[in-house]
Amino acid sequence: MGTVRGKFWALIVISGKRQYAGNAGYEDDYAKSYPYDSDVANSKRVSRGDIVLLRDRNKLLGVARVERVTSREGPKKRYRCPHCGTATIRERKTLTPRWRCEKGHLFDVRSEETVTVTKYKAHFWETFRSPGTLIPASEIKSTAPRPNDQQSIEELEPDRLMNTIGARMPYLASLFADAVQTRTILPYDADQHSGNAQAEHQPSAQRRDDVLRTIRVRRGQKAFRNRLIKRYGPKCMVSGCCLVDIVEAAHIWPYRHSSNNRAENGLLLRSDLHTLFDLNHLGIDPVSFSVHISPAARKAGYEFFHGSILQMNTDRGPNRSALTSRWDAFIRPTRDAVVPNRND
Repeated sequence: MGTVRGKFWALIVISGKRQYAGNAGYEDDYAKSYPYDSDVANSKRVSRGDIVLLRDRNKLLGVARVERVTSREGPKKRYRCPHCGTATIRERKTLTPRWRCEKGHLFDVRSEETVTVTKYKAHFWETFRSPGTLIPASEIKSTAPRPNDQQSIEELEPDRLMNTIGARMPYLASLFADAVQTRTILPYDADQHSGNAQAEHQPSAQRRDDVLRTIRVRRGQKAFRNRLIKRYGPKCMVSGCCLVDIVEAAHIWPYRHSSNNRAENGLLLRSDLHTLFDLNHLGIDPVSFSVHISPAARKAGYEFFHGSILQMNTDRGPNRSALTSRWDAFIRPTRDAVVPNRND
């Protein structure tokens, strides 16, 4: 299994006026992009291909992938206590004087200064999705390896995150799957921080064709895949992921000739789960159709699939004889057993 290439971040979105008014804030249109500046911790670490979870103080607002990061130099207003100079000041909405700093000074007029900062914007294009269910902000916060209530951009631990909320948000699982694979679709873009905040990058037609060609190869033979979709429905049979673009046709018994392309010899699996199945890190009990995950894969973040039941909207399940052969390979004590090659 691959290594996670992108990082995972929680980005805090504050609606309306900020309680702590040391700066003028940002204009957040979080479904499309997220602005921040060089005063923010971790501002230089966010990169193209990273996965972000946007949240407010109470709940998850959505998940997206960073498609581009732009930057430019620009002015920023800072407000401070006129007595001690601290930027940690709080508005007193019903009391006078209007402002109070963390050291207890009270005042009606803030001290103002303008500084030059690097202004960043992480663009999501069309990758943003809302969670579809209530996921408390506290659950996201619990997956941070170094929790810090003062950070607007907070790094998250991918495996812990997937164990916590991955099963409730298939789209996040699909982004996670993409992140653990070699970046053929999102190679490093040397000019991703190169400075023109107004320039929106769009992939060239040739590059898009290359990407689609790569996806078609990964998905497997079209007719075989279509038969599986017709038999089982357009989703991953293990995760339930309905993002059919990343669902692949997996042969239970390796492809040798056309007779192996019968629907009963196939499974629809999300791309990362297809790889686990091929490497015998994922096995399916041929009697109960229950899903089993190897200890190594469970430790790597796939534990929430262990013990689930294969999802099928039909009584016609996969070929039990083929599953039995693969099950025997899965439960074999040695991990270096011969694994059928994938020719999809």
